[in-house]
Amino acid sequence: MTFFKLINKKFVKLGLISALSAFLIAGSLTGCTASTKPDIDPAPSVQEPQVNDAAIMEDYKKLIENSAQPKEVFEFLDENAKVLTKENVALIMNDLEKLQKEYLPKLEEKYFESTELQKELIDLYIAKKDINYINDTSNIETEALKSLIDETRRSGYKVETAEGMFFPIVDYSAYKSYAQYISDDLKAYIEIMALESDDVPAKDAALVIGWDEVIDRATKQEAFIKKYADSSKLPEVKQLYNKYLTFTFLGLNNTPLFSYDGNVMAEDAKAVYTKLDFSANDSEYMQSLKGFMELLKNSNYKLTPEIDKYRKAIIGN
Repeated sequence: MTFFKLINKKFVKLGLISALSAFLIAGSLTGCTASTKPDIDPAPSVQEPQVNDAAIMEDYKKLIENSAQPKEVFEFLDENAKVLTKENVALIMNDLEKLQKEYLPKLEEKYFESTELQKELIDLYIAKKDINYINDTSNIETEALKSLIDETRRSGYKVETAEGMFFPIVDYSAYKSYAQYISDDLKAYIEIMALESDDVPAKDAALVIGWDEVIDRATKQEAFIKKYADSSKLPEVKQLYNKYLTFTFLGLNNTPLFSYDGNVMAEDAKAVYTKLDFSANDSEYMQSLKGFMELLKNSNYKLTPEIDKYRKAIIGN
């Protein structure tokens, strides 16, 4: 397909491009205990100014009321995260993720305003075959594209590509700099989502990560669901986990787990799945895979109606 035909698909693409999803309410900030006052006062020291958390949040409220863009909220967090409570940092991060999703379609439009811009992105990508090369403004010569990439990065997005087109996605790694100011479940959530944005699992209806990586990510997602059952981000992780169940037991249209012509298990998947260690594993996900592989071994690794029914029960289809 030619470049200009791909560009003609832009309006369809804008409706399909999505971003990964959102941030959770964190735990409370542990208070500091006061030390016992000595009998004789030491030399007087300089008193640190007391931070007024409520005043900072009032400034934040005004910022949001003035239709702040994502980059402005990131700047606010950079300046204040270290002095706010964990609850308030989590609140701002939740708001910011929602704001990023709302602003994303507007930013996407800027990537499709001209065929020249997409062509320049294609040329940059061809030069290094590395999407990170495009995300570094020092590699860009034209001011228009440099400005767009700068806005993208400062607003907490990154450039991705699929089907010959380039577009922004939420970059969850941008939240890692606040890890020390948030609760454990929020940190774990960011790690899971950053992995998805740093190394997207699928493009063009095909897996672009290995079957072993699929299993590893699904296992981590399941662990989050079990460990942080009360987390406000549980629905988002469950949604992601369900997607990985589909990857695991069905594959994708262009990376099917079983061949279309003979219903035979893909050799690269078989090589990974048959080497899994299922012993002493309390993971429901791994136990489901164990039962799946036992059925497949008995069928000489061919998909049968019984196996198809088994896997559909797991993924809820």
